[in-house]
Amino acid sequence: MPKASIALALVAALCARAHAAAPSERDFLDRIRAHARLGESEKLRSLAAEFYRAYPKSDSVAEVRLYAADAEEAPEEAIRQYRILLEKYRYFKDRDRAALGICRTLYLLARWGELEAESARVLGLFPKSEHTAGFLLYRAKALIHLERFEEALEGLRRVSELNREYDELAATLLVMAYVERKTTGYSRAYLVSLRELVTGFPEAPSAPGALYLLGRFHENRGDYGRAYSAYADLMKRYPRAVESGFAAGRMEELKAHKPTPAPYLPEEAAIRQLDSIDLRHDSEPGGADEEAEVAYAVALGPFFSKAEAERVRRIISGEFSPIQSVAVAGRHLIYVGRARDTDSAVSLKIRLAEEFAINGNIVRIRRDENRRYIYGD
Repeated sequence: MPKASIALALVAALCARAHAAAPSERDFLDRIRAHARLGESEKLRSLAAEFYRAYPKSDSVAEVRLYAADAEEAPEEAIRQYRILLEKYRYFKDRDRAALGICRTLYLLARWGELEAESARVLGLFPKSEHTAGFLLYRAKALIHLERFEEALEGLRRVSELNREYDELAATLLVMAYVERKTTGYSRAYLVSLRELVTGFPEAPSAPGALYLLGRFHENRGDYGRAYSAYADLMKRYPRAVESGFAAGRMEELKAHKPTPAPYLPEEAAIRQLDSIDLRHDSEPGGADEEAEVAYAVALGPFFSKAEAERVRRIISGEFSPIQSVAVAGRHLIYVGRARDTDSAVSLKIRLAEEFAINGNIVRIRRDENRRYIYGD
């Protein structure tokens, strides 16, 4: 065989081998989906970049973009990528998932005005989406933080009608109970909501919170036996729940009242006796001694206006004590609670995140004769 023919054959063989070694479009997609399932964000983003270069005109580019946006760790970049999918890939059947991603990210960033506007917009864009309940729930939570409670309650009722999944329905009902308390206080409607949660959703993640709030309800009304019994049952049924730690502290405080065991689930006769509105003062009992030398709190902020800080303060007032606002170099910070140890502070931080979607940092407060020093913010 002539040398030229041998060289051409070698080149052809090498090209064929290289071609065979290149991942197919299906291989790329399978690997990207696997990384998504395993939560391997960095590998997913790297492989997605390779996919765009190898198959820029693929019908699956939009799907890969959605996986990449979900894996993006920078919130603003994630929102930007989701918006590209919404605006430039109108043929993509899962555009509503991109819209849900925007709402989820705005929720985590606690940007309530933007979240309310965005969720209302996408409800119009996708009126028959399977994620309608999710859009409604995000909008309702934004409305709560904007103190538009009646609108929030209307949206939550629609969510409860649409979403019959056990855990998600229970979570929705717990948020509805919160709105009832904000608008009607320790009222008949609020107690009915808690009873429905405690009795109808005992296996849901929201159940410990509902049972704790039921104990708080009885305690607020001076019914210490029922409150103590509710807390005791909470610790027995849900020993690993964050609320069990709160309940243990409340039980210690209640011992001074010599509580006797009593049924804590309200009966119809007791419910009928309640007022439809009962806006009595409520505060979070317990916490560290204000004069303790070292204590811990959760710092919220910074907020760049006094009005914004005051709005957040109003949202959590009545739930936590003490709450203190501080202005430093044009920034406003809110310090929530006084905990004796870091474990209690972590529980406080978790509660703020789970019930109010407000993220904070734990700080250490040290007091001497004349000043108070705050570390960690």
